[in-house]
Amino acid sequence: MPLFLDSASVDDARRSAEARRVAALRPGRVGLKLPSTPDNFVLAARLASEGLVLGMTAIFGAAQVYLACQTGVRYVLPYVNRSTRLLGDGSALVREMRSVIEACQAPVEILAASVKTPAEAIATATAGAHSLTLPLALIEELGRHELSDQAITEFAAVAREVPASLPL
Repeated sequence: MPLFLDSASVDDARRSAEARRVAALRPGRVGLKLPSTPDNFVLAARLASEGLVLGMTAIFGAAQVYLACQTGVRYVLPYVNRSTRLLGDGSALVREMRSVIEACQAPVEILAASVKTPAEAIATATAGAHSLTLPLALIEELGRHELSDQAITEFAAVAREVPASLPL
C-alpha cells in the first residue's frame, strides 16, 4: 500500500507538478490523492498513463468509481461515515463500488476512510473494501472483547491453582 499525499494545488498545472514531485520521492510507493472532480478525472487519466500512483478521494457515487476505473487510478477512497451521514448507508456505497470495479475488471482497490466504529469497520470490510484507514484507538477497540477478558481472567485463576512443583 503506497503512502498518499493529499493534493493541495488549485490548478491542473500545479497538481501535475505536485504529482510528479511526489512520485519521484519513491516511485511506485508514494502517490497523490486527487478529489473526485471532472477536471481531476482527466488529470488522473493523464498521470496514470505515465505510471504514477493515484487515488481518487471524496467519492460519493458509483458513477465516480466507474470513471476512476476508466482513468487507470489504483485506489478509490470513499468517506464511509460521511457517506452514511449524508447518503444513508456508507457500507452500501462500498458494496456498490466493489460491484462496479468487478464489472469493469479494473485493478482498482477500495481504501475506505472515515470509519468511526468497530461495527462500521466490519460492515465496510464485509461490503467489499480492500483496506481501511483507521485511527489507532479504533484498531485497539477492534481487538477488545469482554469474553476475551473473561477467558484470560479464568485462565489466570486456573494457573494460580496449579502447584509450582508440577512440570509443564
